[in-house]
Amino acid sequence: MPVEDNTVSAVCKCLQHLQELILFNQQKIDKCIIEIFQLQNLVKLDLSYCRNISQFSYQEAVLDLKTVNLKYLILTNATISDADLFKLLKCNQNIRHLEVSSTCISNKTLNMICKNLLLLECLILSSCSEISDSGLTGEFENYFDSLTPTPLSNLKYLTELYLSQNSLITNESCIKAIQFPKLETLFLNNCPGLILSEEFKSKLKMQNPCLHDFNISN
Repeated sequence: MPVEDNTVSAVCKCLQHLQELILFNQQKIDKCIIEIFQLQNLVKLDLSYCRNISQFSYQEAVLDLKTVNLKYLILTNATISDADLFKLLKCNQNIRHLEVSSTCISNKTLNMICKNLLLLECLILSSCSEISDSGLTGEFENYFDSLTPTPLSNLKYLTELYLSQNSLITNESCIKAIQFPKLETLFLNNCPGLILSEEFKSKLKMQNPCLHDFNISN
């Protein structure tokens, strides 16, 4: 059922202890993100495909962020800027499930995730045009002041990883970064930079002993 800004804002003000809010594919909301990010007890938030929440509204919401206890965050197709996504995630280091496909997430933000979101179990990072080898391996040519190079493999609790439709990742970075003791699911579909040799597939399987749902294709 479609909802509008005033409805969501009213819910946030009346139910200040709300723990779960799912607004999948709601095209009539924008400014209410400011009230949503005031919910201090929010644990699960789904704003996937809410394309009309503007970058400016996200910016305002993050400036006065009170939502710092998230465990499940779904922002597929969100218009949030990389800088605001960085701040939002850094304030929510208990996240277990993160979906940021089709966003402008950068290698710098992915590096911060690898360093700080150590409880992460599921990372869905498909169709992210800025993600390249550096983001996976933590090996940057030009280091940012606040950057501690950290590879994806630092996420020891990861069980699901989705990296499909990322054109800038290569075999070399995947071999270096995709090494997890608990990884069960891996998607690497439609990544033009990958050469899908049997040796490559075998290496990934060997490095991830729990892997049983392995999807890789061009």
